[in-house]
This record gives sequence, C-alpha cells and structure tokens, in this order.
Amino acid sequence: MLLPKGVKFYQCELSNVMGTIRLLEHARKMGTPHFVFASSSSVYGPDTPLPAVETSAPDPCSPYALTKLHGEQWGRLYSRLHGLRFLALRFFSVWGPGQRPDLALEAFRQRMLAGKPVIINGDGSQRRDLTHVEDVARAVELALHWQGQGAAVLNVGTGQNHSVMDMVEAAQNDVSALHFSGSNFTHFTPNVSYQNAHPADVPETLASITAVGKELGWSPSILFPKTTQNDVKKV
Repeated sequence: MLLPKGVKFYQCELSNVMGTIRLLEHARKMGTPHFVFASSSSVYGPDTPLPAVETSAPDPCSPYALTKLHGEQWGRLYSRLHGLRFLALRFFSVWGPGQRPDLALEAFRQRMLAGKPVIINGDGSQRRDLTHVEDVARAVELALHWQGQGAAVLNVGTGQNHSVMDMVEAAQNDVSALHFSGSNFTHFTPNVSYQNAHPADVPETLASITAVGKELGWSPSILFPKTTQNDVKKV
C-alpha cells in the first residue's frame, strides 16, 4: 500500500508507529490484558512465496509497510516485557463500502463516473487478494476474544486473488448497471491510461488463511466481485 497523496514519510512514522506505542503504553498503564493491532499484508515483500504464511520473513518495500512491521515489533516487545497478549491481523487489500477514494477499485469507479480515463500503474497484471470490509470487521470482533498467549500474527484474506484488470472490469460492470440499466446502452468501455509501475507496488499478494481459521474460526464469506454493485449503491 502506498501513502495517500500529500502524506510525508515522517508523518506515516509519527502516526502509525508513535501512535501505536502510545496506545500500547496506555494499555499497559490501564492493565489491559489484550491488544488487537491492525497490520497489513504489505509487510510481505515482492519475493515472498505465495500463498504468504505468517512465518514468512517480512520484507516491506514502502514506508507504510515498514511502519506496520514496526507496530508488530513493538507489540511483541510489550508482550515480552509486560505480559500483554498481542494479536496483529495482517489485512489483505480491504474493499467495500466506505473505501478510500484513491484506492484502486473506488478510484476506477469514480473516474469512470466522471468520464475520465482509468489510470493503471503497470500493465494491469498485478494481482491482489481482496478482502471485504464486512469480513474484516468480523475478524476483528473474533480477535477481541482470542485466548492465545504472548504475541501472534494472523493473515486476514481470502486465499484467492484477482488482477487489476479484473478490478477494472468489475468497476465497469458496476457503472454500466447503475447508469445504463433499461437503456439501449447496457455497457460501455472506459478509456484506460497505462503509466509506469510504482517501485513499491508488489506484483502479487495471496494469503494463506489456515492459521486464522484455526485460531479464530474465521473464513471469508464475501468474495470479489460478487457484491460490488451493492457496495456502489451503499457508498
């Protein structure tokens, strides 16, 4: 995951790392026994064997990913020093209602709706494990009741992935259904502008979800792109 436009590297460090340390310290002072941390699949690197398992060596290649890994490490330290039960959930490409407008699927929709070319960094073959926000919320709820000891990390993904072009097609179908239903124009083809790939953009993500199933009894219930049209109507 790249930084939002206008956000500086040091701001990411202050927000993600220092913010996490402050929360960990507050939990220690308050005697909170359990801490759930929102981490990211971006802690894995471009050469991580897929599907990525939690024991794979982290290899972050963006400032955001590095701060998420640092958050996990601080959690492990507080667990070791203060007995805090710490669980990090590594979310894989969360999508659904309320998605940030600069992230791929929503950005594609908005540019299509505005009649602007869809911008793709790279050739569109990059693949992402896309996890619906409702499934993510359910994983967090289950994580709050985790009874494990020490510190642990769990992937939250689907075990499936889709190309950027699959996302473009889903956005295209959504916009077609919303704006051309009942007319003679039941489909349209957006203009696509291909630009250079970002150096921090890994070619593929794919989660192993065996551990989260065992630890939390969690599995994904909403798979891309089944419900994208409903999500557009909710936004």
